[in-house]
Amino acid sequence: MVKTILTSLIFVLAALPLVAKSPPADLYKGIVGETSDYREMIAVACVVRNRLDKGMSIGLIALARPDINRFVAKEDPKYVKLAKKAVDRVFNRNLPDITMGADHFEDIHYGCPRWAKGMDKVKKINNIVCYKSKEHD
Repeated sequence: MVKTILTSLIFVLAALPLVAKSPPADLYKGIVGETSDYREMIAVACVVRNRLDKGMSIGLIALARPDINRFVAKEDPKYVKLAKKAVDRVFNRNLPDITMGADHFEDIHYGCPRWAKGMDKVKKINNIVCYKSKEHD
């Protein structure tokens, strides 16, 4: 009996790190606002999951756009579908983190942001550079 309870407890505790906080319902909109490349969408979703797991805000500038709904409505519907798929795979299907624990990202087209200077560059995925905060190691 005790062995069964301990085995069950170990199984539950082992599964805990796989349970990420739920993403906001409109996360896919922010992802569409950030990129149209599926692999980059996965990376952005992983960064958001890492941020939420660390108790940070989601940090997507695109979601702060006052015209985000209009922007997404004008995009090709395939990008909305891909962004929703990325969110589902990362948050609901526990897709492994392709960003190596990154909690920030930036598109290379905008150059290296000031905030990234004190962070570790951990991965580049197409046009997305992923960074990890030193204080969150």
